[in-house]
Amino acid sequence: MRALSWPTTQYPSCSQCQFVCVLRLEENSPDLGRLRKGGRTMAQAIVIPAKDSEPIEPKDFRKLENYRAEAGGWIEQVDLPNIGVTLVVNENGIAEGLPFNRRATFFWWFHEPRAHGRARLLGDVVLVGVPDDDGDLTDVPASIAELLLDPGEFAVEARRTEEDEWRSEPSLHPSYVEALVWACMVQELGETGLKLRVVRTEGELASEPSC
Repeated sequence: MRALSWPTTQYPSCSQCQFVCVLRLEENSPDLGRLRKGGRTMAQAIVIPAKDSEPIEPKDFRKLENYRAEAGGWIEQVDLPNIGVTLVVNENGIAEGLPFNRRATFFWWFHEPRAHGRARLLGDVVLVGVPDDDGDLTDVPASIAELLLDPGEFAVEARRTEEDEWRSEPSLHPSYVEALVWACMVQELGETGLKLRVVRTEGELASEPSC
């Protein structure tokens, strides 16, 4: 059985690229109208600041203006239905010169590999649950909140498509997000055909294979 080859180089800096607009909530949109009419507006969310020095924190949002205030302007949604998460971001991040959000971007890239290297998230990002049947954003899934907020060490595991055994890379990572960063680096710089997942050091599966 061949040994896995883990990259040792540092991840290259991301190039500036145009972020594709997914959804813009206009003043006359049904979502804003429902909020003003007193529909279900409370959602338990998680804020990922653009500055790495600022902690990832939970936060409750009661109305659309709360999302705008957190993102710093007009917002758009990026859905990750495979994990039940919606990312709420500032849609004018490039024009406004907002900083690159490394943690949110790699979270997105891992769970949506088609976006890897093609677009990046700028400014503070809000994680909530995907919209319900009425179009209202829901609470961020408890499993995702636990991964992002609870302390612990994580490892990246890999296996080849034709193999059944998962093997861990040498390093442990101090957070789920930092493990995702490494997983995306392995996917880009490592050998092709690898399946990757992130696990807690206790052995609990933290993320289904995505990259």
